Amino acid sequence: MHARSPAYAFGKRAAPGSSRYPARRMTYDQWATFGVLAVALVFFVTEWLAIDLVALLIPVALGILGVLDPVEAFSGFGNGAVITVAGMFVISRALVNSGAVAVLGGFLQRLSSGSKKAVLPSLVLLVAFPSAILNNTPVVAVFIPVVLALAETRGIAPSKLLLPVSYAAILGGTLTVVGTSTTVLVSSEVERMRGTGLSFFEPLPFGLVVVAVGIVYLLFVGPKLLPLRRTVTSMGSERPTEYVTEVAVSATSPLIGKSIQDGFLGPHPDLVVIEIVRGEEILWPGTEGLTLEVGDLVLVRGRAESVMRVGGGGANLLPELGGRDVRRRDVTLAELVIPRGSPVEGRSVRIATQRALRGAHVMAVQRLGSHLRSGIADLILREGDTLLVQTEAAHLSRFRDSEDFVLLEGLHEQMRLRKKAPIVLGITLAMVLLAAFDIVGISFLALGAASALVATGCISMRRAYRSLDLSTLALMAGTVSLGVAMDKSGAAQMIVDAVLGAADALVSDGAKPLAALAACWLVTNTLTCLISNTAAAVLMLPLALETASRLGVSDKPFIMVVVYAASIALATPMGYQTNLLVLGPGGYRFRDFVRLGLPLQVIYFLVGVWLLPLFFPF
Repeated sequence: MHARSPAYAFGKRAAPGSSRYPARRMTYDQWATFGVLAVALVFFVTEWLAIDLVALLIPVALGILGVLDPVEAFSGFGNGAVITVAGMFVISRALVNSGAVAVLGGFLQRLSSGSKKAVLPSLVLLVAFPSAILNNTPVVAVFIPVVLALAETRGIAPSKLLLPVSYAAILGGTLTVVGTSTTVLVSSEVERMRGTGLSFFEPLPFGLVVVAVGIVYLLFVGPKLLPLRRTVTSMGSERPTEYVTEVAVSATSPLIGKSIQDGFLGPHPDLVVIEIVRGEEILWPGTEGLTLEVGDLVLVRGRAESVMRVGGGGANLLPELGGRDVRRRDVTLAELVIPRGSPVEGRSVRIATQRALRGAHVMAVQRLGSHLRSGIADLILREGDTLLVQTEAAHLSRFRDSEDFVLLEGLHEQMRLRKKAPIVLGITLAMVLLAAFDIVGISFLALGAASALVATGCISMRRAYRSLDLSTLALMAGTVSLGVAMDKSGAAQMIVDAVLGAADALVSDGAKPLAALAACWLVTNTLTCLISNTAAAVLMLPLALETASRLGVSDKPFIMVVVYAASIALATPMGYQTNLLVLGPGGYRFRDFVRLGLPLQVIYFLVGVWLLPLFFPF
């Protein structure tokens, strides 16, 4: 630890007794640490560079500037939290592939068979509690097609169910140490700095309060705030879903010389022709005397079935991507969501079709609740985009096993329980029991369970490697060095001095711990929504520990504030990957997350500041 400089305020000695937390002259290491922090925050918020790339550059910058030596700078890559989360990714994927998680879908169907009112509470409970053990991203991915099918049979809009699914998974992750990568990382860092991390079920008591408050809110307030919206996902003929795509009139098409009414609207009554592109000219479909010509691009909107039949009437779907014969009997529709870290992210639809989407034909794209109407082939894909693809039914299994997309299942595809499920469940249960009794460290257990699953053939080594979310692991490993630099350079102490110095003039001595706890929650929760949960946790943990030390109180409530406030990211789609997964299938927009999630985050702030000191006394 660097020696602390005398008490100075911007180079001038502070007046004696002016504050118990006087300003101090900043050292070079502190200037460098704050500089790296500021630049990283700018890139995190603006996303000018991928956040995992920014995280990887943080230890490089701190090493080049001389703040950290190589061992300190790259300590995150050997961090027990990274190993634990990597192991949990493999375990979660094995459970999903075995069909063990999918069994919950059938249970949900039976549990909610009585009435529509039983659907939402059953769904929230069945998603929340598995998320306490499993990585919540694959849990949500499995439940999306289940929810879509359930919504169809019950006559409920998917937009009324999918966002609660994401929130339930996030809240359920607060029940155990392995529930979220945030909690794993905080426990590991506390162990590094204090010698003892969090026990497996230590987050459980207040976590149950978190889940209970969330369920009540989602059941009684959620239905009034959730939108009723059409989506790009179609699971049946009764859902009022429409797609937007481009078709072209070929040189041999019988449509040449026909009007829009005769060529499109007559054979396909539910189609809507939005516009016709002829060379550089855009024509209104209602123009009197307008007839179709060779090379016309017609933008149409309609149900999935009608869009597929358009190709049978002399028009080619998305010709620049290479149209398919849509009349083949084995052709079906499927929806693919692009998760965070997918290799197709940042690539055009055209390139994705040539590589990761071989054998599929992209017909439409939905982003932030809006259909993209033109230039689909050259559209640069982003995380959270939903693609409507036309493909042969035989190809669905390849997309289902791919880590590049989340398949929302074909119209008639179902997951089945496989014979390896009991082995996967047994290994997972053994890991949980050993962790619960603190017999073995959680990082050893997670890696050991993942290795056992590979050794018993429950998941192949190749799929185990592919199950790793390298973006999340890189983000965790890279940002750990920032926390080390904040602690080593004294930057954390400077920030805490400034905050506590301001608190001196605002609150009494007895109220200072509670005021500091409230400030820690607000800042952590805000950073989580703007950047990422793991980055916010790494940044705030040294500040929380230093605050407790300066106040002379227990650091446990401050540690748990970071755990919960960094895990509850509800007000933005970027705050958590599960939010991005439901973005397209639910047809949500940014404002939907703010409208539903922000009030709940405010409630959690009030409940947290009130109850956390009761569960974890100062």
